[in-house]
Amino acid sequence: MSEIRVRNATGAALDDVRLTAPGGRLSLGPLASGAVSSWHPVGAVHRYPTVEASGPGIDLMHLPFDGDAQADLPAGRYTYVLRLEGGRLVVGLEED
Repeated sequence: MSEIRVRNATGAALDDVRLTAPGGRLSLGPLASGAVSSWHPVGAVHRYPTVEASGPGIDLMHLPFDGDAQADLPAGRYTYVLRLEGGRLVVGLEED
């Protein structure tokens, strides 16, 4: 079993953050700029999740490359870090 959370490093307040993990879809609710969500148990963790986020005047989406099968990461605690680069949502991963 693993746990995941999300840190908002976009510089913008996000009204809604949704992450699709191997076990299903998680709704993390609002995340202020710089805030970190609570931990969520998941059956498996992938390096590149699908992330959807929205805020005042912005709708963001990060999709993993469709042609690559992703192996499960070792069990542990992981933080997905949401950033904006050139107006695009980028998702980093930190092992905690």
